[in-house]
Amino acid sequence: MVLAERDEALEERGILEEERDELLDQLEDQQQSSQLRANTNQQRILHEKELNILRRKVVSLEKTLNETKINHRRLQDRRKKELESTLQELNRVRATNKQLRIRVRELSGS
Repeated sequence: MVLAERDEALEERGILEEERDELLDQLEDQQQSSQLRANTNQQRILHEKELNILRRKVVSLEKTLNETKINHRRLQDRRKKELESTLQELNRVRATNKQLRIRVRELSGS
């Protein structure tokens, strides 16, 4: 009887050890899965931060580009006005020069 109880206890112990090992394996699998999810979430958060940084850089670059375009346009307008003014001055000088030549001819011819 004692041997039968002992064998039964050993068998029950073996079953309990197997169940314990299975539960430990399940716990380890859950921990790995949880760690993988945590790593994935951390990577997602890092990617979102990087995306936000890149978005801000894009906005900043677009703003700088627009400012550069405006400044370039203003510079072109100013140069155009300067050239138009210079051309008008040149035309006035030519007209004056022509009038002076005519006047010199008139005075020389008389």
